[in-house]
Amino acid sequence: MLPIISIIGGENRSRREIINELKAELEAMGYKVLLFQKGPFIRKLLIKEGSFVLEGDFEAKDALGFLEEMSFRIPSDVYVTDEDISPSFKIALIEKERDLELMTSKKVIAAISNLDLKLEIPVFKLKELKKLVKFLNDEFLGKLTRKEVKLAVNEKEIPINP
Repeated sequence: MLPIISIIGGENRSRREIINELKAELEAMGYKVLLFQKGPFIRKLLIKEGSFVLEGDFEAKDALGFLEEMSFRIPSDVYVTDEDISPSFKIALIEKERDLELMTSKKVIAAISNLDLKLEIPVFKLKELKKLVKFLNDEFLGKLTRKEVKLAVNEKEIPINP
């Protein structure tokens, strides 16, 4: 399973701000992160400051296949998206009471909200994203192992990463 974190619910602007902050925090912990965001471009890979951002106008059912394909081209430790892609670790952004309906979604592992909520999953305030990243690392990402592929010719290692 690709380690995909989906931020679901809330306003587009809020989700994008959160995934950019999550990306920065995960990279500070040493993870290679690829963002996958809905946008006006179709299957366009943007390179911003040495990191990769995929923007596309995708149906959610196509997004997983595309991410799997891209995972071979751009190996990353974690993929963060504003799409509800299955399977993924979903984090619900609850900005209003009506957003609580997101909790019926499968695999919601945490919520982000400034509302006073009592849920069966951890709830992080918008200013507590470092705590959310620590939770993700301790409970999910840290338990996933990446396979490493090496190429050697005549016992000499050949670099294969871009």
